[in-house]
Amino acid sequence: MKKKTKDLFKSKFVIIVLLVIITLGSVFRLLLPGFYEPQDLHHIADIYQMYRAIMSGQIPPRWGPDFLNSYGYPLFNFYYPGPFYLGAFFYFVSGNLRTSYELVFVTGVLVGTIGLYLFLRNHFSKIASTAAAVLFTYTPYKAVQIYVRGAMGEFLSLSLMPFFLYVSEKYNVEGKRKWFFLSVIISSLVILSHNYFWLLIFGFSGIYFAIGSFLNKNARLLRNFLFEVLMSFGITAYWWLPAFLEQRLLYVQTPFPLIDHFPFIKQLIIPSWGYGASLWGPMDGMSFQLGIVNILVIISAFIVFIAVKQKKHNSLFIWSGGAIILCLFFMNIRSYSIWKMVPFYNLFQFPWRLLAFTGIFSSILAAFLIDTLGTRTKKAVFGKLAALIIIAASISMTVGYFKPSRIFYKNDNDYLNRMFANRTTKGYKSEASKEYLNWSEDYLLLPYGMEKKPDRLPTAKFASVGDGITVKSIREISPVSWEADIDVEDSGKLNFYVLNFPGWVVYVNRIRADLSSGESGQVVFNVHEGATEIKAYWTETGSRKVADAISLFSIILLIIFPIKSALPENK
Repeated sequence: MKKKTKDLFKSKFVIIVLLVIITLGSVFRLLLPGFYEPQDLHHIADIYQMYRAIMSGQIPPRWGPDFLNSYGYPLFNFYYPGPFYLGAFFYFVSGNLRTSYELVFVTGVLVGTIGLYLFLRNHFSKIASTAAAVLFTYTPYKAVQIYVRGAMGEFLSLSLMPFFLYVSEKYNVEGKRKWFFLSVIISSLVILSHNYFWLLIFGFSGIYFAIGSFLNKNARLLRNFLFEVLMSFGITAYWWLPAFLEQRLLYVQTPFPLIDHFPFIKQLIIPSWGYGASLWGPMDGMSFQLGIVNILVIISAFIVFIAVKQKKHNSLFIWSGGAIILCLFFMNIRSYSIWKMVPFYNLFQFPWRLLAFTGIFSSILAAFLIDTLGTRTKKAVFGKLAALIIIAASISMTVGYFKPSRIFYKNDNDYLNRMFANRTTKGYKSEASKEYLNWSEDYLLLPYGMEKKPDRLPTAKFASVGDGITVKSIREISPVSWEADIDVEDSGKLNFYVLNFPGWVVYVNRIRADLSSGESGQVVFNVHEGATEIKAYWTETGSRKVADAISLFSIILLIIFPIKSALPENK
């Protein structure tokens, strides 16, 4: 009986259950009544607009119909859509926007913890992998991402990184097609989860597989990684290709120049906490600490690596230790001259974002430290003791950070009233929301020629410019499809109050109209005498259809890959 009990607690399933319980301790406040309001609160609006876009029948969803005083905006043509797919699913199931917002973070933290444990179990003992996963979960910057910033895309993409490494290694070792399939799916989700974090994740992952290929004299490791990433770029082409091609149509700017947001060394070392903003100088309102436990683990791991002669985990140490040094260097203002060599470097905005990666790499060093102490020293108990200390210290020293600054008891419509001019969960309002007048949508980059967002809610979706046109009736077929009956005595112009952006098509009596922009950015088109009907809808442009076709072809290739493949089974 004792032996069965002992074996039970050694099983992977039980350890993962225990990790889930421990992990939920970092987000259980999100599961309690009430809601919190982090800095990126606008993601509630993004989830709602993704839901509206999907329900309007858009494939793929690009147009958020309620932004900019109901003019709409092609947010998901440019802004990473992955977290909002997940949020829209939760909203469809729960009918609650606040719950959907919080469940994205709950999902992310569970995926990250379990993914790191599984990846490390490819290399380290159960206790070392468990302790490292706990440290990763309770790294202070995780609390910043969830409770201070609400950085949904950044958080979710980093949470997927360990799972990607895990399934990629399983494919390298076992050569089974299911692992290749999963690695491509997860790497595709990484791309969709953040506009540029995928570049860092694939960069660090590529270095890892390159080191492995060099040390093991096996080029297949790096080759498989590159093939997986190439396939994922094909699958996600429907999003990134139009975003890349069409960003020239927008004012690409940021209110947060990179030079203003390098953390000071003391901010990385000295524990601090706050719910404020990132400012120029050392008086920031938020915490940029690496974490006391993380710092001690990093220092101890380097000492042990030098002092203890062993080769088993050299590649993981070199990769993780080197990555931490790179992150620390590029968070220091002395690296600014190198940052400036990177195109669009200011769009990264905050060098301290690299704290997300110091959390995962210091956790890997924790596993290295525990197993090296446990297997390469005279007393194996040192490894177990180190694991218990890391687990206890990680939780006890940082759990106090994992809480909101305040709890708000508002309903979904309170937030919709703030973020949209005339939307409620049940439909349109007859009057514009007063709360919306003070809401900033500055993260919506406006098209060239449009200096500011529309300052008032249109009285109707269609309206004539002159007196010779009468709009008799207007019908909303969907949020991205409209019809109108008109009576035209004299030829003139008609306003269609949506943001004029490629993808909108207007037909006047079945003849396609030429579109131009009005003073508020709305669509303007000519109507001729005798015209009686208008049809307007959002559709895919030619270049987007090409991108969609690339994604469809890549998905088909991935589906048939397990049956017919040019890539031989790994041996």
